Amino acid sequence: MTPEFIQAITGTDTSEVILPLISISHPDLAEDLHFVADEEPIVSQGVTYDIGAFEITLPEEGDDASPTLTWEIENVSSDILDKLRAVEGFAEFQIKYVMKSTPDIAEVGPLVMELQNIAYDRLKISGTLGIEPVLDMPGCQFKMVPSLFPGMF
Repeated sequence: MTPEFIQAITGTDTSEVILPLISISHPDLAEDLHFVADEEPIVSQGVTYDIGAFEITLPEEGDDASPTLTWEIENVSSDILDKLRAVEGFAEFQIKYVMKSTPDIAEVGPLVMELQNIAYDRLKISGTLGIEPVLDMPGCQFKMVPSLFPGMF
């Protein structure tokens, strides 16, 4: 994070605008989808981010809470809806934060997540964002089976 970014997020008065930029990619998509939560498109590192009225909701707190976020975008075109309908499985979801005055500098991120459970209607698209499924991965390279560990059984 640059000192200007830290000043912008911690200062009591700033003219700087912090923008979230998101990218959605998947092998089923001909090209990645890019959105910015702003009133006009923005170019960051050579990529044009289109206007998108999206919201990311943080997970609930608690011991039993699932570490997933919720993403929702409203007023999407039928073209974007058709592209997301073609996606099977998880899509890669990246988010980074930039300052409007320096959009080529990623101040935070990119944070990579999986876009899961994509749902849509004529007004909005939503889905859950999860980190890499760490809880589904094996804890070690060995399986505790009788052929490898006969003394355990």
